[in-house]
Amino acid sequence: MGGGLAAMVLTVSVSGATAGSHPEGGLSRAEVRRQAAELTALGRAMFVDPSLSASGKLACSSCHDPQQGFGPTNALPVQLGGGDMANPGIRAVPSLTYLQAVPPFTEHFFDSEDDSDESVDNGPTGGLTWDGRVDRGADQAAIPLLSDFEMGNAGPEAVVTKALAAGYGAALQRIYGADVLQDRQAIYAGILKAFEVYEQDAASFYPYSSKYDAWLAGTATLTPQEARGLDLFNDPAKGNCAECHISQRGNDGTPPQFSDYGQIAIA
Repeated sequence: MGGGLAAMVLTVSVSGATAGSHPEGGLSRAEVRRQAAELTALGRAMFVDPSLSASGKLACSSCHDPQQGFGPTNALPVQLGGGDMANPGIRAVPSLTYLQAVPPFTEHFFDSEDDSDESVDNGPTGGLTWDGRVDRGADQAAIPLLSDFEMGNAGPEAVVTKALAAGYGAALQRIYGADVLQDRQAIYAGILKAFEVYEQDAASFYPYSSKYDAWLAGTATLTPQEARGLDLFNDPAKGNCAECHISQRGNDGTPPQFSDYGQIAIA
């Protein structure tokens, strides 16, 4: 579990439950890792639980299947959901993988080359949805839970009621403290935080497990055909795909995302 995740979990405070047992307001490194692991486990369990939807038939994993790169299992342009499982969505379901490097939403753009500063124009871009409306995983998780054409809950209270009925109260208490169940808003915030932490689990959501990743790491060899394809991909005089779909490691050694994140928040 990465240090970034542990640092993020350290900031979790739901109704004072975390700080309450630590007068100094902090957690030990071991406690941070334990809390991160418990939040990940809770988020994973809820992610595949259809009982959290109004229909009782739609889980997060129904549209974001872990076996399909956390994308849909079919080729439909949109998926069906809502209380009667008959309401079509308005956008194609995206994958939830490799979102850890997506920048915050920005509306930056240039109307003309005369207005530019000669840098890459990468706006509108960023955010964790097609239209860039949210930057935090917890905020993103609330969208499908409350959408009329997704999980269809009438509001946060309905989500809390379903989560407690499904038996998640004990896990919430272990993570946030016994008093958390006395505050419905704190329960809802804790549910969203669990989704956020789970969706930052490296092994599940950004494993970098492709052959290309192995080649970059020096543990695999490209076939002659693959090598020719990579040359065409990178060559400015040929495909020049790498101009926007960056294919090399960053200066800090991070694996490539195959995106400069330009013009992504436009749907």
